[in-house]
Amino acid sequence: MTIDATVETTRAEPKTSGATEGELRALRLCSLDDETAVLGLGGRQVQANIDEGVDRAVLEGARSRGERVIAVHEAGTWTVLGVLRTRATPGLEPGDDFTIEANRVKVIADHSFLVRSGPTSFSMRAQGFVETLAKDISTRATAVHKLIGRLVRIN
Repeated sequence: MTIDATVETTRAEPKTSGATEGELRALRLCSLDDETAVLGLGGRQVQANIDEGVDRAVLEGARSRGERVIAVHEAGTWTVLGVLRTRATPGLEPGDDFTIEANRVKVIADHSFLVRSGPTSFSMRAQGFVETLAKDISTRATAVHKLIGRLVRIN
């Protein structure tokens, strides 16, 4: 992703930006390129460095959701330090809907793992037990459907 050539960017200098050395601000993230960000500052846009500890995916998410970033003004330039969260984060706060998109999702639990929706649940315990509780359970396979166990009990 690159900065749109029609966007005017200026390097924020202490005299022209009104920012003081070490000042922190919550600013709108306008766009990103490989190494810098463009931030909205008082009706204009300024170029900012991105701190090496900030994950690019976090910045992309903030830009797409219109969330602000936290930036510090040092040595005449702005540096993005992180994102000001404005939405619930899965695992930290309850929310209405969460979607997790990833190439792989790994959940590791030392003792037990539980997924519950109303009265229906699926649980796994470290002792080797898997339990599914539901009014109706359907399983389907497009190839061979195997039930393997030392003993299989049906009713």
